[in-house]
Amino acid sequence: MLQANRPQETSLELVAGAVRLLRGASIPEKHRYGGVTMKVIIVGIGRVGSSLANMLDREGHQVTVVDRDALALQRRLSPDFSGTKLVGNAMDQDVLERAGIRQADVLLTITEGDNRNIMIAQIAKVVFGVPKVMARIVDPLRAQAYRELGIESIDQTTLVSEHMRRVVLGETASELAAQREE
Repeated sequence: MLQANRPQETSLELVAGAVRLLRGASIPEKHRYGGVTMKVIIVGIGRVGSSLANMLDREGHQVTVVDRDALALQRRLSPDFSGTKLVGNAMDQDVLERAGIRQADVLLTITEGDNRNIMIAQIAKVVFGVPKVMARIVDPLRAQAYRELGIESIDQTTLVSEHMRRVVLGETASELAAQREE
């Protein structure tokens, strides 16, 4: 369970949520079942991006990671990572072209900046027509606005807050019930 004093769990929850969405209904059926691999581009190789890249790579998908920091690509990814590593600014269409965006089934943008993530998501969706695009957003108000514009987003603030609320209320309800029985 997620505990407030274990912030790394937050990243794992986001990764798990993104994987669930990747397996969701809006991905073409040929990529959901039968062992066919997806071509996935992940922009931003922090804790969440690297965890997701490693996970999808182990599952056999064709993963390309893009980050402005060459050291992040070296230190965050598993030594067994077999995907493509690309240093560059993903807001640059040439960098996205080199990452293989024209053949991509999915683009996930998980950098530290909401504005950056939404810009990259819009380029992927509008300019290149990537079928599944998702952006990590920290600000819940922005996340809702982007959803209304048709850009799927993971709102980490609300996601983590709701999960922690359920944990706290679940534990509190159990404790109250146990005290009443005594």
